[in-house]
Amino acid sequence: MVVGVLLGVAAITTTLVLPRLAAGPVRPATSPVAVRPTVSPTPTPTPTPTPTPVPAASALPSPSMPATPVALPLVQPASYQPCQGTVQPVAAGGVWVMTGSGLLVSSDSGATWSDATPTGVNLGVFGTLPIFCALDGSDAWLAWVTATDQYGEPAQVGVWRTSDGGRSWTKTATVPDPSEAIPMAIQFVDTEHGWLMMGLIGMAQSALLFATDDGGTTWTQLAGTYAGTLDFVSATQGWLAFRGAAGGGEGVYATTDGGRTWTLTSAPFLAPVGGDECPALDGFRFLSPSVAVAAISAASCGGVGEFEVWMTSDSGISWQEVSSWPASTTTSVSCGFDVISATAWVALDCNSTDSSVIAFDWTVDGGADWTTLPAMGLPDDDSYATFAFADSHDGFELPPFGPPASLNATSDSGESWQSVPVG
Repeated sequence: MVVGVLLGVAAITTTLVLPRLAAGPVRPATSPVAVRPTVSPTPTPTPTPTPTPVPAASALPSPSMPATPVALPLVQPASYQPCQGTVQPVAAGGVWVMTGSGLLVSSDSGATWSDATPTGVNLGVFGTLPIFCALDGSDAWLAWVTATDQYGEPAQVGVWRTSDGGRSWTKTATVPDPSEAIPMAIQFVDTEHGWLMMGLIGMAQSALLFATDDGGTTWTQLAGTYAGTLDFVSATQGWLAFRGAAGGGEGVYATTDGGRTWTLTSAPFLAPVGGDECPALDGFRFLSPSVAVAAISAASCGGVGEFEVWMTSDSGISWQEVSSWPASTTTSVSCGFDVISATAWVALDCNSTDSSVIAFDWTVDGGADWTTLPAMGLPDDDSYATFAFADSHDGFELPPFGPPASLNATSDSGESWQSVPVG
């Protein structure tokens, strides 16, 4: 559960020559054009459990600033954990963090840390950090560029796996990269089934998608897709939320065959209302095969600072707006969103001038009531930092630049923060 602020034994190597499917994106010789996902001609609804009622949309609530500090009820996270961001809390006090100096792991909620960086991973080979997926305190995967061509573009991507909390790693695969793509997302729903999304350089809206059913040893290239937010809940069922330029394929796409084909579903909250990429998609997460939460910010849409939360209880067939409010002041904007469970969510308020976080808007009852907690103890220059909450009390902030000597941690929902050494 991650919020990005503002507006990021001997190793066994298996070399794969992956088939390039006709449906996959190719690098054009002229101007880039987004590659549309392969769409099922006749979508067949997937049977789902009895839908969870969505709160009524009338009289949408807004956050309110408490006169005295408020202790929120403790809400534990949903059982399904997405692999998103550079800070990834997992069950039983586990936390994985990708920093400028390597991958760190803690098994005691950040009290102590160990270096879990795989041997041979060059963090600086392409200027940005590797991506990883922590399924739990033991199992994790990491993917990154391992070789570049004569022009300095990606030519090969490696995938590593650990099953002992980062103490040892095996390089499970080397994925050829014929299209100069860079890893942008890796996700596993169990120890066998996972997906790797690689964004095409020079084609910001398009991506390659690969899948594995053997824990990452072999990967199969699937159809081309948009470079959006990937969220699977099982080996077959998943969604892709994409917000590109107006009229450029924005929407929520669903798959029931593990990503081989995709169907465009209803997503009224992604309808263009202003310029390119407006409104912004701040949060998107499926908590079960039927229930999901999405949040958008319209702060850049012609000066409208509205923030909206939408829910679905029928696998994305229909969505209902459950909360909506304007920016709390003329100098603040909504700048991030984290989903803890089906009822507990947190939105970040940022200073519109320097992007620093000034408050956390919390709900623990599915948006019926909101409480704004002022952020205290964060560094003045925390713009573009990464926030992640393990539950409605405990959270972490990773500074945005350089190898950090510490993280910032909170145990009171973000009201106060303390430095946690990671060295």
